[in-house]
Amino acid sequence: MVCQTLTKRQIKSAERKAFMEKYAPIMSREEFTEAYNKEFGTKYTVTYLRSLVYKAGILKNERFLFDEEHDKFLIENGPSMTCSEMLELFEETFNYRPQKASLYQRYKRLNIQPKLEREKFTEEEIDFLKRNAQNLYFGEIYKLFVERYRHVSYDAFRYQCRKHNIEYAHGFDLVNDDVKTRYRDIGFEIVWKAPSGKLYNFVKYAHGIKHNYIRKDKMIYESHYGELPSTHCIIHLDGDTLNDDIDNLFAVDRRVVSTYTRLGLKITDNPEINLSIINTGQLQFEISQAIKKRL
Repeated sequence: MVCQTLTKRQIKSAERKAFMEKYAPIMSREEFTEAYNKEFGTKYTVTYLRSLVYKAGILKNERFLFDEEHDKFLIENGPSMTCSEMLELFEETFNYRPQKASLYQRYKRLNIQPKLEREKFTEEEIDFLKRNAQNLYFGEIYKLFVERYRHVSYDAFRYQCRKHNIEYAHGFDLVNDDVKTRYRDIGFEIVWKAPSGKLYNFVKYAHGIKHNYIRKDKMIYESHYGELPSTHCIIHLDGDTLNDDIDNLFAVDRRVVSTYTRLGLKITDNPEINLSIINTGQLQFEISQAIKKRL
């Protein structure tokens, strides 16, 4: 008689399967995942462990699957109603309510374009907008509406404003044929945060949708010294990026900035120290360029 010895891997698999058979049917997904990871020292997710349980045949996957009858129903009724209406009708017809994401996926596969859903505003909300919108900009009236009533998307909010002829500050003006926007006066100043995290003054120099603001420090520098080369940036000598006095602006090659940054030097609030940092970066950059030419 030949004795068959189980390998460590087989023993391990048998233990884990036995654990699944014992606890998976009586525990919730989260409880089972926590108990399994604690028992075997793993870090599996809920989704992965549930797939193992289904794969082992311990539990049946109860995921809803659309069949031909469902597809035919969606094709006939989908284009004439919104997704919310379809979910209710689907539940009445088949006694099951699928997830909205599943319905969208099925629509995409069947090339069905549902009727668009629009947020409907109450008479009280519309009256509130008409009374307050004229004195506020879009962002201000939108924030006020959300704080007072409920959250809606920007697109839905704009749609309702257009539908009920609600105009916010400065009204609507046509730009590029049919694009609507509000105008601020040329020369309007605002403080914005740059991607670096620093605050800068910006000035409006043209009407339009995009690229109609310019940094004030650049505008002032170019008015005194001409166009700023694309390879250069402006350094504020006192470290205050909101101080755009012409004596506080210094144009530096971006490669020089990278050089002194690599050396661990940072702009301070002392103009003399900052000039020394810039000169150090400039000298180090010129040395590196001379070495490259030699090689």
